[in-house]
Amino acid sequence: MNKSLKIFLLTAIAIFALTIVTYSVLKIISVDRMLNSFEKDYANSPSFQKQPIEFSGSDSSSKEIFMQFAYYNALLEASKSDSISLVLDIKDSIASLLIKGVTVHKAHIDKIKISPLFKAVEPKILYNALSSPFIIANQKSSIPKRPLMVKIAPRDTSEYVPDIIPDTTDITPVNFTLETSTGIIIRIFEMPPSSKTVINLTHFVKEETRTIFRDLPKIVTLKVPEYHPYIYLKMDRKDAKMIYRAIPQKALVVIKIE
Repeated sequence: MNKSLKIFLLTAIAIFALTIVTYSVLKIISVDRMLNSFEKDYANSPSFQKQPIEFSGSDSSSKEIFMQFAYYNALLEASKSDSISLVLDIKDSIASLLIKGVTVHKAHIDKIKISPLFKAVEPKILYNALSSPFIIANQKSSIPKRPLMVKIAPRDTSEYVPDIIPDTTDITPVNFTLETSTGIIIRIFEMPPSSKTVINLTHFVKEETRTIFRDLPKIVTLKVPEYHPYIYLKMDRKDAKMIYRAIPQKALVVIKIE
């Protein structure tokens, strides 16, 4: 191998390795900052100041009870809305659509991955955070909010078939991202057959690539990138599509972690 080429490759590998290490360190710092910010924001909220909750660190049953209270309180708040609300029960692997507190659709969640931040937050802070619904601020999806309606005029009455409207998105993998006003990222993917797994990863890879390019300038200047707590869910294609098309732009989301 040419000496200059060898030096170039070794230098490139060293730079790449240094970049990965730097990115990892900055990400750890970013998570720690987000954790501190999350706890500070909710600890200073009026509701927390009025009713501070004391948990016994060794009593997991009392913590579970308080989390149930937080969940029911968030459901009660969501029931006051006239719009469809999304409920994510992480503990029982269920996603539901609610109108005025009444469940209109329920779906099983096949796979779940949540940010470690939710486990690291103090229980009393997490209780306060989950006691109210989150508000969806942004939505991105691989499919349109409503299917494209295509009607083909028949040449004569013999070819007329009423009410057959093809959904042109039926071959597109259903993947969408919801971002709450507090910065929590919720990504929902359809659970595809193994033969379509690679195709289904397109949306996920696109989102992750966008995140890396967004963080790249900060890595170069050694600035700490932003960290967003996340919840990744996989479910049946029909359920994922129904949920995305049912929820409004500023939907309320109730989350039950444990």
